Amino acid sequence: MKDIKIDTLFMKIQYWISWIGFIILGLGGAWIIAIFLASYGKTTSYDADKKKDVLNKTWQKFVFIYGSIVGDFLVVGIIWAVLEGIFIG
Repeated sequence: MKDIKIDTLFMKIQYWISWIGFIILGLGGAWIIAIFLASYGKTTSYDADKKKDVLNKTWQKFVFIYGSIVGDFLVVGIIWAVLEGIFIG
């Protein structure tokens, strides 16, 4: 998989949303997969240097993709609840 560049404001916001989503809704399985990828993935923390504003390690890409999915659902749910509270509540 190609490296993911975090160079625009949207990508930086999405990066933070992905980490929040991963931390809150990562559950046990996602954390175990991330730790496994950090140690045994294609590009690990041992064989790839960290680059600024680039996700170049397998575990970073996994956290970003998984966290983006669950984090975006979390954000949509919060927005939905606020709008429902305003218009219905």
